[in-house]
Amino acid sequence: MPLDDLDWALTGSLGARLQGVDVEVHDVDIQASERDVVAAASLLEEFTTSPLHEWISDRMRSQFARFSIDGVEVELMAGMQKRTSTDAGWSEPVSPCEHRVIVLLDDLEVPVLSLEYGARAYEEIGRHERAAQMRAVAGQYK
Repeated sequence: MPLDDLDWALTGSLGARLQGVDVEVHDVDIQASERDVVAAASLLEEFTTSPLHEWISDRMRSQFARFSIDGVEVELMAGMQKRTSTDAGWSEPVSPCEHRVIVLLDDLEVPVLSLEYGARAYEEIGRHERAAQMRAVAGQYK
C-alpha cells in the first residue's frame, strides 16, 4: 500500500517543530489510524527494532512499534487512547485525519497533527509546559 493511501501524521516534538514550536527533536513520532497501522509498520519493516505491539501506561495506550532509520529513532503508534485519572475509562481511539493539518516543507506536503489538538493531548497527560508552548504558537496563527 502506498504511503499516500494511509491515514497518518507526524506528531510529538517533530510535528510541533514543523509548525514553529521551539523544541528539541530527538526522534520521529508517527501516528497512524488503527486501520492503517499494520500497513505502515510493513512499509518500515526492514528498520524494525521493536515490532508492533500493545503499549499501556497509566495514562495512555496504543499500538506501538519502534524503528531505526539511519540512526534516527522512529516511533509508530495507532489507536491512541488517553485517560485523565486511573479510575476513568479510556477515550475513543484517535484518528489522525480528524486532527491533521498540512505543513509545506520546501515542495513537500507533510501531514502533522495540529497544534491545537497536540496541546489538548499534552494537557490530558499532564505535560502542561509543552501544551503551553504549543498553544502560544497556535495563537499566533489565529
